Amino acid sequence: MLDLYEPRQPKDEDPTEQPRPPPRPAASLLLEPRSLLVLRGTAYTRLLHGIAAACVDPLDTASLPLNTAACPSARPGAHLVRGTRVSLTIRRVPRVLRAGLLLSK
Repeated sequence: MLDLYEPRQPKDEDPTEQPRPPPRPAASLLLEPRSLLVLRGTAYTRLLHGIAAACVDPLDTASLPLNTAACPSARPGAHLVRGTRVSLTIRRVPRVLRAGLLLSK
């Protein structure tokens, strides 16, 4: 399960405040085996994302992922057991340094 979060506002970072529990995800997406996920728009430019440490993802009607219709295993009442996951990330970087600048003194 990939969780998407709204970024915290600077006013939320009060150093005198006691530590707070992590924020609740704004949305979640189910990552099925051998699936491809492409983030774009707000999900790519604004939202933060993460995968919580868990061995099982219990699904109920309140916690169904946004892509439930496209995932046959995402049924209310299901308990999805996690396995090993391999992730490859490709990002579009509009401007890069020349390799010569990186290798020179």
